[in-house]
Amino acid sequence: MRDRVTLALIAAAMIGVGFLGLYWSTSLDDFDQWGFRITCGTGFAADYSQAGTADAAAAETRQTQPDYVGQCRSAIWIRRGWTASVMSIGLALSIALLLNSRERVDDRAAQE
Repeated sequence: MRDRVTLALIAAAMIGVGFLGLYWSTSLDDFDQWGFRITCGTGFAADYSQAGTADAAAAETRQTQPDYVGQCRSAIWIRRGWTASVMSIGLALSIALLLNSRERVDDRAAQE
């Protein structure tokens, strides 16, 4: 019984970490022309407006294009990828625990 409770807590923590990872803001290591870190939004809703503005400003001042919008897209997809993986493992573990507990209840009812 104690092992199932521990596994259930681990599954809940994995699902919680996944949701927090999606909620947490994603940003690049670069700064825009005003000195602010370039933010890309969250895993739930991407926002490329600051990256687009930084791309436009960089086009006026530099020869090479840094492609901040592309870097933001990549950062968001990486964030969504690992959070979806963590949440999927936690969800699969939760489903396995629920199915296993249901089988145990059915076995007990059959024995009585």
